[in-house]
Parts: sequence; structure tokens; C-alpha cells
Amino acid sequence: MARNSSYQATLENLEDQIQTLKDSLSSLKRSASAESRHSLKSFRDNTSHALHRSGESLEDFYDEARVLALEASKIAGTSVRKHPWATVGVVAGLTVLAGWWLLRDE
Repeated sequence: MARNSSYQATLENLEDQIQTLKDSLSSLKRSASAESRHSLKSFRDNTSHALHRSGESLEDFYDEARVLALEASKIAGTSVRKHPWATVGVVAGLTVLAGWWLLRDE
């Protein structure tokens, strides 16, 4: 009889420990889920902010490049009008160089 009650007590103790473990795992799952949602929201916010900033930087770069390209085209146009024969020579030289580069044997 004593042996049976000892076995029963051990069994109840084991069941209590299993229930405690299940409760702990459930609590851990809830807190990990909440932490994961918080981390995901933080990551999403940071990514959105970085993307917005990079878009602004890209727009600034595009605007600056457009202004520089316009200035370069004006300078090139002025140079071509001032020195038409030199321009013809440079274009002919670049054409010969491009033809040689494309037709060379490797």
C-alpha cells in the first residue's frame, strides 16, 4: 500500500511538473511572439525610413546630374561652334579608334 501511494505521489508530482513546463512553454511562446512582432515592426519602420531617405538622395543626385549635363552640353555646343574643324578631326579620330577596337583580333 505504501508503495502504491508513493507511486501515486510521484505520478502526481510528475504531472504537476509537466503542467508547469507546458505553462512555461506557453508563456515563452507568447512573449517570443510579442517580441517578434515588435522586432518586425521596428525593422519595417527602419527599412521604410531608409528607403524614403535613399529616394530623396536619388532625386537630389538626379537633379544635380541633370544640371551638370545641361552645363556640359552648353559648353560642348559653344566649343563646337568656335572650333568646327577641330571637332571634325576629333570625331574622325574617335571613329577610327572605335572601328579599330571593334574589329581587332583577340
